[in-house]
Amino acid sequence: MRVARSFNRKIPTEIEYQQHLKKCTYILPEEWRCPVCDRNQRELMRWKKTKWSSSFHIHHDHGTRWQTKILICSDCNAADGLAKRLLKLPKRWSFSVEELKEFVRCEPNGTIESIDLDIAQEIFQEWITYHSL
Repeated sequence: MRVARSFNRKIPTEIEYQQHLKKCTYILPEEWRCPVCDRNQRELMRWKKTKWSSSFHIHHDHGTRWQTKILICSDCNAADGLAKRLLKLPKRWSFSVEELKEFVRCEPNGTIESIDLDIAQEIFQEWITYHSL
């Protein structure tokens, strides 16, 4: 089963992109890309009623599966929580960045395009099977 969202997108001009970067409080290399969806900073910009916005999140494990903390876009981080809620997975269990890459798709200047819940469930089941042996 795939969860999909639609979103009317507005694409920023070069001037809007440069103005947005000047207003940002975070400093990221211009070549930075989300390690899950591979969108760059310009592609992460989303029009919100009166201004451009982009947000990031330090993704971490809510349990003990993996220890790394990594910066990802907020859409990909939200996809982790959404998949867990829809599949009724334990709250202390988190998908790694590599696992999220397998089932999350985001659109440039938009939001989550789709989440493949079948793949997410397979990842969880494989982990449960491997760790219950």
